[in-house]
Amino acid sequence: MDGSKAYRVATEEYVPNARICFDPFHVMQWVNRALDRVFADASSANRRRIELSSGSWRKVRIALRTGAERLTDQRRALVDTLTDQDQHVGQHGD
Repeated sequence: MDGSKAYRVATEEYVPNARICFDPFHVMQWVNRALDRVFADASSANRRRIELSSGSWRKVRIALRTGAERLTDQRRALVDTLTDQDQHVGQHGD
């Protein structure tokens, strides 16, 4: 379903045993917003800075959204570089 609170409230009230699943579009929208906030926080914090242009950030964001098993060598290198520079932004598991 749509991620709107109105849909959630109505579903919980009228179909209390329903399993709620959110649509992928809104889930990815939330993920992108969260990644943008994390990057903005990391860029403005008084710790090691990540030197990325907005164009580079789009590439990194795509790499961070990609499942570890589906990362190309180039995207894995981006994630690894980010992880080395800032543990809070680029955490991933191998």
